[in-house]
Amino acid sequence: ASPGLAAPLGGVANGTQLRHLAQTLREGTSNIMHHLMTHLNKEETHCMPLVAQYLTKTEINDLVGKIMGKRSSELMSQILTMAVQNLNEADRDD
Repeated sequence: ASPGLAAPLGGVANGTQLRHLAQTLREGTSNIMHHLMTHLNKEETHCMPLVAQYLTKTEINDLVGKIMGKRSSELMSQILTMAVQNLNEADRDD
């Protein structure tokens, strides 16, 4: 960590250091979010149509089951909670 970030993480921080840390976290979070949304958009527009074209529903379900089965129950709970929170109300009811 840079000297400006070390104090807030391990010692007494002043307001300037905390503002710098907050700004750094805000920028990093924004950057990660941008890359995640780009990735998910590519998945939805390019990958999923190919998966649907070349795999049967049974094959897709088996593949998803294998992928999800390797995740901890805690992680799966977090993933499903985030997924449901991002659905519109009509889809949540389904």
